[in-house]
Amino acid sequence: MKKITMTVAALAVSTLCACAAEVYSSNIVGYQKVNLNEGLNLVGSQFVNVGDEAALDINKVLETTDLPGLDENAMYQSTLMVWNGNEYVTYGWLDADDGTNNDVPEWNSTWLLYDMSDAAVCDMKSGDGFWIQTSAPATVTFSGQIITAETTDISVDAGLSLICNPYPQPTNIQSVQSSDLAGLDENAMYQSTLMVWNGSEYVTYGWLDADDGTNNDVPEWNSTWLLYDMSDKANYEIAQGEGFWIQTSAPATINFTK
Repeated sequence: MKKITMTVAALAVSTLCACAAEVYSSNIVGYQKVNLNEGLNLVGSQFVNVGDEAALDINKVLETTDLPGLDENAMYQSTLMVWNGNEYVTYGWLDADDGTNNDVPEWNSTWLLYDMSDAAVCDMKSGDGFWIQTSAPATVTFSGQIITAETTDISVDAGLSLICNPYPQPTNIQSVQSSDLAGLDENAMYQSTLMVWNGSEYVTYGWLDADDGTNNDVPEWNSTWLLYDMSDKANYEIAQGEGFWIQTSAPATINFTK
């Protein structure tokens, strides 16, 4: 766990922005336009599969026209990093001319495996969070089918999970619920936390389960996210397209409500 925490902290030092997002839709199919700042951006997708696809592949759900491509040394200027539960898997971006210039025109405007051996194959589901790093401001567009259900479930493993608000509108942190997130331990320490990036540092909230409030004489705080010092309930608005971390001591199902 210490190794994972240190990896996240190292990314936090370099993070430069919280992205701005707009959502446009027609019926239940639409797209989300996300503006990225130079550096690391913590984002996520609100879209589910369309038709018979098992999941939305990265090169189908995430498009761009102005992400920087390869530099003069044929090094990536834009990368996408997905947390797999133990480490980051990194993909690189070829812009509209890079493929042609390198005799692989079919890879123009494509995310590749980092070693450039093939096009990337990475599922992007609603609720997945990830980082995009770029050498200059840019705009990316997510597209697909918008969730219409009032609630959405996202499964997380023990440890750190990088997820996002799965809806194309903001949601309050108290709408992020779970019947099986680990509550306080025997020393009244949080076993489950939620971490958001505010542009300069992580802000951490702690989870009280369905019994913790009652056991600590604050029953109104059962199944509630608190400020980390336990002085009050959390009142944070999770933006559309915003990614964040969930850390818990055991696997759990996170329930989002519109």
